[in-house]
Amino acid sequence: MVRKFMALFALVLAMGMTIMPVAAQSSDTEALRAIGVENVYIRMYIADPSAAAAAANPDLMAVMVGVIEFDEADTAHDSFEDFSCGFISGFVGIDATDCDGLVEGGMDVADVTGIGEQALEATGDATVSGSTMPATILAVQQENNIFLVINLGIAEPESGDALAKFLVEAEPVDTEVEFSEDGTSTGGFFDILPQDGDEVIAGLMPFMDLNMMEEEATPAA
Repeated sequence: MVRKFMALFALVLAMGMTIMPVAAQSSDTEALRAIGVENVYIRMYIADPSAAAAAANPDLMAVMVGVIEFDEADTAHDSFEDFSCGFISGFVGIDATDCDGLVEGGMDVADVTGIGEQALEATGDATVSGSTMPATILAVQQENNIFLVINLGIAEPESGDALAKFLVEAEPVDTEVEFSEDGTSTGGFFDILPQDGDEVIAGLMPFMDLNMMEEEATPAA
């Protein structure tokens, strides 16, 4: 268990230092804003030791739920496939800029129907700082948002479907985000996330929030 959490922490640190790899693996937030990206937020959940119900899969280390907010729905729609696969490539440690490269790097990538306007899922191993773990990453475009559901510790298709559907069906919230690294952020995206008691996060608890468009997008100490 200690080894698992060390690997997980290394992964989060790497995410904080590689903000949204796209195209040429750029980490320049100004370049992201230039192509229409306005915000990128992520919340990580881990197993809640006090929960009466255990997480559905004992191998599940953590769940990361994120959003990439674009300025326009058309931009999110047109860039969905390459943008999503570019993000996933950087996340799992594969040098690729599109879905074909992601597949060549060893990930299984499949289109998903019935969730949002378009969706794709990648399953395989994520390797960060020398640590490797199974991962399932589901990307879903709905209007101007690309939602991400990342399950760490398992590589099982459809494992993120219920949570993705929850996000797609949630009423948009346009209140200003009040960000807190400890997993208690409110407003905007954070207010559409499932709350304590919702079945889709049974056995999980918020652990940390990340604002990936900030230069110091590091986890809470």
